[in-house]
Amino acid sequence: KRKANKSEVRSWVNYLNFVKNVLEYAPIEENKIIVEYELPYSEKRIDVILFGKDKAGHDNIVVIELKQWSNESVEDSKNDGNVFVDFGQFKREHPHPSLQVEGYCWHLKDFLTVFDEEPKIMLSACVYCHNYNKGENEALYLPKFKKNLDQYPIFSKQEMINFGDYLKNKLSSDPGLVVFGRF
Repeated sequence: KRKANKSEVRSWVNYLNFVKNVLEYAPIEENKIIVEYELPYSEKRIDVILFGKDKAGHDNIVVIELKQWSNESVEDSKNDGNVFVDFGQFKREHPHPSLQVEGYCWHLKDFLTVFDEEPKIMLSACVYCHNYNKGENEALYLPKFKKNLDQYPIFSKQEMINFGDYLKNKLSSDPGLVVFGRF
């Protein structure tokens, strides 16, 4: 195990408050949750994983990537699937968040046998950018990312209700203890 630095802890406190608000709206209050899950054989971490059953009663896991990015800090990149992010002291190219969560899903399916077992566990993923305004000309919502956004949606700060509805649809009928145990 590694020790978290102070800026990481501040970041967690900040974004987990936004997540709490969405979960209370949904209301998803008893579902099992993992925060900062380290992917197997990787140093990458998934911000939040929620467990439960969808409206049809299927076991479901939802991966959530949380971004504190603002519109002013993100711009398009010429490199396919990437955006530039200004972190204040430096600017760096980064995968589009929808592609990032898609990678997390592929990684989980590659390394965890539970996704090959019956009954099948559905795996969904999304991104919550609680400081970002949605707009068609904004870097994260450009037409070139439409296919990715359709499969792995980004919810911006004005879409908290939509995000809650998405979670209600994916995790509506069960607190997820069995799914969590299988995982």
